[in-house]
Amino acid sequence: MSKSRAVKYHQPCPDTVACGSSDGATLYDDGHWFCYACAKDFQPDNKEEKPLDTTNYTFEYLPWRGITRETMAFFGISTSVAPDGQPTAIAFPYPTTAKKIKSLVIPKGEPYHYRTEGPMSEPSLFGMDKFPAGSAKAITITEGEHDAASVYQLMGGYPVVSVRSSSSARKDCSAFHKYLDSFDKIYLALDDDEPGRKAASQIAELFDFNKIYFVQLGGLKDANAYLTAGKEKEFRAVWYNAKRYLPEGIVSGYDAFARAIAAEKERPFRRYPWDKLQAVTRGIRRPELILVTAQEGIGKTEFIRSLEHHYLTTTDARLATIHLEESTGEQLKRLSSYKLKVPAHFEGAASDEEINKALVDITGNDPDRLHIYEHPDVDDPNVVLERIRFFVTILGCEVIFLDHLSQLVSGLKEEDERKLLDYLATKLARMVKTYNFTCFVISHINDDGQTRGSRYIGKVANTRIDLSRKLLEEDDNERNKMFLSVPKNRFGATTGPGGVLFFDVSSFTLGEYIPPVVPVPA
Repeated sequence: MSKSRAVKYHQPCPDTVACGSSDGATLYDDGHWFCYACAKDFQPDNKEEKPLDTTNYTFEYLPWRGITRETMAFFGISTSVAPDGQPTAIAFPYPTTAKKIKSLVIPKGEPYHYRTEGPMSEPSLFGMDKFPAGSAKAITITEGEHDAASVYQLMGGYPVVSVRSSSSARKDCSAFHKYLDSFDKIYLALDDDEPGRKAASQIAELFDFNKIYFVQLGGLKDANAYLTAGKEKEFRAVWYNAKRYLPEGIVSGYDAFARAIAAEKERPFRRYPWDKLQAVTRGIRRPELILVTAQEGIGKTEFIRSLEHHYLTTTDARLATIHLEESTGEQLKRLSSYKLKVPAHFEGAASDEEINKALVDITGNDPDRLHIYEHPDVDDPNVVLERIRFFVTILGCEVIFLDHLSQLVSGLKEEDERKLLDYLATKLARMVKTYNFTCFVISHINDDGQTRGSRYIGKVANTRIDLSRKLLEEDDNERNKMFLSVPKNRFGATTGPGGVLFFDVSSFTLGEYIPPVVPVPA
């Protein structure tokens, strides 16, 4: 077999009929492929590689990677030795008369080369022919032949088999379901990585969960790593302490409960800038989706802007803003008003130099504190979702302000609008949990107090804050009061009034309402 270097990983297998793996193949720089799902080589003409001429070679059971000569002999794992005494390849025989052959003569730093002999594309379990069905109470399944041999040696002869690869695990175990099911317990000791964990889940789904046990390898990648590291006792301990396998999303056991409780204590939170709202909600947490609702003209954007200013001036958090009804320039000018105490977006109220300096002060002279999505017309709401993902995962933003949700679907038919708003609400709620950030979302409400277009955003939100004002009140002071109420408060449980804010027209800023001091009569 030629010496070559891998150039593409996780590609579809060239054998789309017998194998069909979507990500098991690797392409090498000489043009040949090797598929880890079916363990087959494909030359540039898509023909399987022919075995090497080993006429003058000897075949011996040689110790390898901690596996003894006796274990190699038990499984029939032979090493081909050239006439000069150089071991050249190791052959792993499968019950189907096929062999997976691993070359030992490779350039330094390159991955092992494989080739196959016989019907290797058919489902099979390495080692199955060594242990009769039901011959013991338990059987272990590994992800590699050398791991199967290692488990056999580490556990003193307990039955163990290997799937051909993580990609073929479900197919292999499904084909020999009756054999595996003949054992009372099935221990899954696949590699401790993402493909291995995925394969373990796929195998577990084939059997009664009561008989499936998951061997948590505890930092080492596989069973052979324990063997080569001399950690025989440690492996036996994790095997005997294997827990009954649980599908993803199920938490059981006191250790798991303790980890969940500890993680909850570590949930960071921020204070609201207003005492009453802080007392009712008990603060802002991650991950949370917080819905801010009001009818048009109440001041939802200013409420959000005051929170942006609060975050920037009282925390070290990075934040991103998506204001779909404001230009970037207007947004920045109005944010600077909280520092300048003037309506900076009014002509002549503040110079560009003053505005720029105010923004530097607000962000603590750190340009990475504030990121703005400067949006052209947004035709695809998924673009906004991707920007949010970028803000959080790449730029490290802790909080996202989206103003407002309805703008993303404006112009659609009512039924299409509802479906898309439901979709956006679902995606946002999942993203908040997945990426651990806080998201403030504004939504308009109708005359009945329901979120416009879709009620689903109110169902998935952790907290809902409603804003109201007496827009037709003659008295300026009364008209500029903003009343907060909290109809939903998943964490704090308390609902009801959330305080009163006041919009200062002279500075165009929003702050907590402070009742005037009434003089006491003499």
